[in-house]
Amino acid sequence: MTLRAKTLLFIIATLLVLIVAFYLIASSIWLDNFAQLENRAVRTNVSRLVTAHAARAAQHRMRSTRANNAHQTRVARGRATLV
Repeated sequence: MTLRAKTLLFIIATLLVLIVAFYLIASSIWLDNFAQLENRAVRTNVSRLVTAHAARAAQHRMRSTRANNAHQTRVARGRATLV
């Protein structure tokens, strides 16, 4: 094998190793960043869900309390109606 062929083979092998190394490093960094981004998005969505659920539960409790108070007022006045 001539010196020129050995040099070309060495350069090609070196480039392939560098490309594979760059790919592995870059994909690792990107995957970590995407995982963090997805984790942040999930936390935000869960927080929104919890807030919405708490607000809806509070509305339900408020309606129940108003209905109960209205019924108790009617009973206290002696005008309770049977439903």
